[in-house]
Amino acid sequence: MRIKLYELKKVIKSPVVIGLIAIFIAFNIFIIFSNTHLTSELKILNKIVDKFGYKISDKMMDDFGVYYNEQLKKLNSITS
Repeated sequence: MRIKLYELKKVIKSPVVIGLIAIFIAFNIFIIFSNTHLTSELKILNKIVDKFGYKISDKMMDDFGVYYNEQLKKLNSITS
């Protein structure tokens, strides 16, 4: 059992493993910060969830369809 523990410590302290962990963490941080523009879309989604609820049902779909058509009519009147 002690041999397995020592081998695990040896693997964790290996420069290759430490380097790979650092590269993967840097890559994950890059991906997270490159997708910060999505937060504005999530705010809109949160407003829709607050208005209609998070559970998808036939009533929710009907209510959302009415809301969508109203918003589409407003948009069409502004753009025309």
